[in-house]
Amino acid sequence: MTRSNKKFNLFILGIVFINLIQSYFTPIIKDEAYYWRWSQDLDWGFFDHPPLVAFIIKLSSFFFADALGIRFITVLLNALMIKIIWELIPVKNKTHKNSAFIFFIILMAMPFVNLYGFITTPDAPLLFFSALYLLALKRFEAKSQLFNILFLSLAAALLIYTKYFGGIVILLSFIFNPKLFLKKSTYLVGILAFIILIPYLYWLYNNDFISLNYHLFQRKSIGYLQPKFVYGYLLGTIGILNPALILLLFWQLVKKKVAVSKENSFMIRMFVGYLAFFFLYSFRSWIEAHWIAFAVIPMTLLLYDLCILNMKLFNQVKYIGIISIVLIFGLRIAITLNLPLKTEFHIQKKDYFTSIDKFAEDRVVIFINSYQNASKYSYYTKKDAYSINDIYYRPNQYSLWNFEGKIKDKKVLFIGAGSSAFTDSIKLETGDYVKYKKSEVFFLLGNLKATFVKPFNTIYNNQFKTLELSVYNPYNYDLVLDKEYSAYQMALLLEKDNQQIVVPLIAEYTQKLYAKSSNPIKLNYQLAAIKDGDYKFSVVIKDTILYYRQISEKKVVHIKDTTLN
Repeated sequence: MTRSNKKFNLFILGIVFINLIQSYFTPIIKDEAYYWRWSQDLDWGFFDHPPLVAFIIKLSSFFFADALGIRFITVLLNALMIKIIWELIPVKNKTHKNSAFIFFIILMAMPFVNLYGFITTPDAPLLFFSALYLLALKRFEAKSQLFNILFLSLAAALLIYTKYFGGIVILLSFIFNPKLFLKKSTYLVGILAFIILIPYLYWLYNNDFISLNYHLFQRKSIGYLQPKFVYGYLLGTIGILNPALILLLFWQLVKKKVAVSKENSFMIRMFVGYLAFFFLYSFRSWIEAHWIAFAVIPMTLLLYDLCILNMKLFNQVKYIGIISIVLIFGLRIAITLNLPLKTEFHIQKKDYFTSIDKFAEDRVVIFINSYQNASKYSYYTKKDAYSINDIYYRPNQYSLWNFEGKIKDKKVLFIGAGSSAFTDSIKLETGDYVKYKKSEVFFLLGNLKATFVKPFNTIYNNQFKTLELSVYNPYNYDLVLDKEYSAYQMALLLEKDNQQIVVPLIAEYTQKLYAKSSNPIKLNYQLAAIKDGDYKFSVVIKDTILYYRQISEKKVVHIKDTTLN
């Protein structure tokens, strides 16, 4: 074993030890609780992401309980990712006596490498499987033997199983290496990867491709160009990749026109291409900072390459790296301490949710518009909790879980979130205030399915209209819609440019939605003076306690002023 490899292994062991300690003492965040909840009901897919993060957490739980039961495998994957990135460096560039030191200074100055060394979200396995994919691709390019074909197929499929953004890594790797399309074995790789993905693709098919539809078309920020999306992405990218290091890298490559080695010409294309993709996407939607996590891999390799070629640059990177590592580890220590901060790690910990559990007594706890709090409650109390969404909140995995049979007719404690209309509130033992509503019996409405009997593309405002619907009631109880009074209220929801308009639907006479039946009903409505244009149009329903919930598909209609009729 070379001196450089001995140093490298010592660094790896040190990082694993630090991350295990960090995992044990750092409170879990809401997203981790949400993915932990997935791991309690394993499936081939979930609403927000493919399933691999849930399987990783399940595997961790076989070794440890509590926070380590969520994070243990993540710690190991982080160490393996670092090892794989090291393997991507040409052997001739690892002969310098300080090569391991240079590598770790660069790597540990990256916030993402530290964060996903112990936090378990889909981005943690995404980093590992991205590195694994790049290594498999490198070996496949060198020699298309059977083992390398299988290795690349498995790495590509597992990359997709982590997160959809893995597909961007794969796509860019082929765009920037077009000679791969000339190899017959490349198509065999594609076929084998597709076969490995069949369970997930089948899950998507059975669930009407709900995840893809949401991420591509239904996110509220999609389709509305806002300058803050663009400069927010640029500033976020610079900040999350370490401002000093990324600016130094661009200075070397763009201003000084320093050339990287031939081996890393592919990495610079991957780095720039990945960031450019999300830059273009920022013209369509808001970009979350963690979406660009993959960029730390090519960025690390590029900085290392330049430092090996230029020791003066290494001295600059060394000082930047040491200062960054001190700051980062200061923050890592801070999140383990019980400080009066409002970070994800310091708010709503175990005592918060056990206080809610104590207040609930024997009632089922349902969080309104907060799938994360529902998951965190279950994690800390080891009791079932649920989340219900209204029209103002996005769907999630709780939208897919069929839990109505468990809570129908039971006493319920609703916990409000955000702009909750609940007026009752209580101060918990932790000093936090929560809005709540108690109900002695609970009826679910979310699984009603409304369809339009007569399709239409245009409606006129300021006119009295009748809407004909067919509403399937899957429950074993009837719902009554009454002209004078009803506990159930239906309405139209019009959406345009992030604006939502609710138009009440009124029954002319008493109408029932009979149990286990499709019910034809007629409801009246009148649009107020609404601005002309195309709107998303859907049917929603609520009871006297909760908000409106969507029960029909959204269709696009054009609204015109009556004077144009």
